[in-house]
Amino acid sequence: MTTRNFLMSIGASLASRKIAQALSEMGELDFNELLDRVGLKRRPTAGLGGLAYFGLGALAGAGAALLFAPSSGRELRATAREQLDRLASAANERMQEAGAKGSAILSRASEGNRPRQD
Repeated sequence: MTTRNFLMSIGASLASRKIAQALSEMGELDFNELLDRVGLKRRPTAGLGGLAYFGLGALAGAGAALLFAPSSGRELRATAREQLDRLASAANERMQEAGAKGSAILSRASEGNRPRQD
């Protein structure tokens, strides 16, 4: 969903809420009855309020910021080099394992194609 569509949907929901409130204040219909007539209903709120979720998100964001805080260029290059070395050695090991498995499969296949010597 693009930002424009998101903002338009928020605006439409706010506008429909305001219209429904204004109409419900005018007459016989209750706000919930009016929403029901147009095919809408109130969503029940969760156990925690919106402010509590905002606080939890802020705490999670602060924790992530501390974990991923930037380091000096020298430290960053050293860390990147170590990770690339580990990745290269793991890739090399996987290639050797794949080569050994491929050789074993080829040798089994070639043994199965040889004529029997009874």
